[in-house]
Amino acid sequence: MKSKTLCPLPYMHQYISSTGGVTPCCHVFDEPEPWPSLDFTKGIFTHAHKRVRKQMQSGMWPDVCSKCKIVEQNGDKSPRQMALERFGMPKTKHLTYLDISFTNTCNLACRMCKPSDSSLLEELYMDKEKLPTWIEPDWAFRELQVPDKKVAYVKKVITEGLQILKVTGGEPFACKYFMSVVDWAIEKDYAKNLEINLTTNGTKINKVLINKLLKFKKVKLLVSIDGTGKVYEYIRHNASWDKVYDNLKQLTKHPEINVKVACLMMFHNTTNVINLIYNCAKLNIPVFVDEYIKPQHTEITPYHVDEKISRILIEQSEKIKQDFSGEEKTHVQYHALKSAKTLYNIATNTSVRGKARQRLLRTINLQDKLYKTNYQYYLQPEQIEYLERIANV
Repeated sequence: MKSKTLCPLPYMHQYISSTGGVTPCCHVFDEPEPWPSLDFTKGIFTHAHKRVRKQMQSGMWPDVCSKCKIVEQNGDKSPRQMALERFGMPKTKHLTYLDISFTNTCNLACRMCKPSDSSLLEELYMDKEKLPTWIEPDWAFRELQVPDKKVAYVKKVITEGLQILKVTGGEPFACKYFMSVVDWAIEKDYAKNLEINLTTNGTKINKVLINKLLKFKKVKLLVSIDGTGKVYEYIRHNASWDKVYDNLKQLTKHPEINVKVACLMMFHNTTNVINLIYNCAKLNIPVFVDEYIKPQHTEITPYHVDEKISRILIEQSEKIKQDFSGEEKTHVQYHALKSAKTLYNIATNTSVRGKARQRLLRTINLQDKLYKTNYQYYLQPEQIEYLERIANV
């Protein structure tokens, strides 16, 4: 009987974080040992990769694959299943798809992010005794980033036949090490045979950059945007909603570039995400809405709902289903209907109680103090009411 836990990624894909840590993919909730201490230059032939493949072949869920297990148990399509649809099961073990973050260099300080993924957050949280719970107290890691070693490794695997290079951050377009690889691949004539996938905050798009990207065989941009207007600017500190939306418009002038928006659900944006879906639909850009924020039990989970928020989300879910249902099956329509299900899932979730609500208020107040902001100016009225009730308990 064919295993129901098989995934192609441990056979052909490697993820390398900004700190140099390795996992089978970027969807891992936690990084159990020995993954954080692996040598990324060994590719997919470490003892940990071999163990994962063996477990999958026997029908077991490896610990490092808990997110896909949860997603599938909830009846949703997991990254494992999407990878199977995209790649099938490889006949041999060979690295053809690399997902890497060169450094944590970033021009934004997003509220749900970590110092390992944002240099501005590294500065913001430096020497602070009180931190959001998802920030490790001993997170100093700068010496672990080894960007020069990563550049050499990426060039090596490209010369060995890498087919897909995915780069995250930090912000890829703010990273001189990544941009040096782009220029090298173009100069050495590898770009024409290389698909490039980038996760970007979308704030640094310009004509010069677009012209470089167009020299690659295929370009996919996953633009991380978590709301509209003030909600977006509250979450993605230092960003402008008007500017990033103008950048999306600029990208639509180049149909050769595949553009999708990724929206991470959290308490701050639950009732605002519908605006993002409709704004992007005007540009014919699909929005992938992800309710599975990491870490799994973070205090800013989107499942902070009361009766009012739940009612709003259910109404929004119904509106999306009504407006995007029809015979035509576009990517915009497909992801909008999936987002309707996500909003309904959040509306009917009752997992957040008691102390988790207090942790939410503590973190929002803590970050407001550090960012010199006030949530009452940025968030939706129903989120503000939710926080005020917690404060008055």
